Amino acid sequence: MDSAPQQIKRLLIVVTSDPVKSGRLAEAIRLAAGISAWQKVAVTLFVGGEAVNGLLPGEGRFFDEDNIVEFLPALAERNQELYVEAGHPLVAANRTEIAFPELDHAGLAELTAGQDYVMHF
Repeated sequence: MDSAPQQIKRLLIVVTSDPVKSGRLAEAIRLAAGISAWQKVAVTLFVGGEAVNGLLPGEGRFFDEDNIVEFLPALAERNQELYVEAGHPLVAANRTEIAFPELDHAGLAELTAGQDYVMHF
């Protein structure tokens, strides 16, 4: 019988959908928070494109905004990796509100290669 510890699986969730038009960002954040609470899968979230808008206060403009507001802090509290698209104009203009590390396309490709699973929203 093999008694070696089981290596934790890694999941990358990539979100680029516009939160004004779709609930995908909110659902991805809720999903990431739920999976990370389980502590059996290491979850990394990458937010790029139009989805970056959802990291700023939406004042009711975003689909399922309550999930963003409720679950995004939970990811930070659990020290889950969360990256934003490097060079995105909203990131540069709102550095205090969007304080997550930036990742460029090459970095995202490298990160993706090290994952067991990748989900795109």
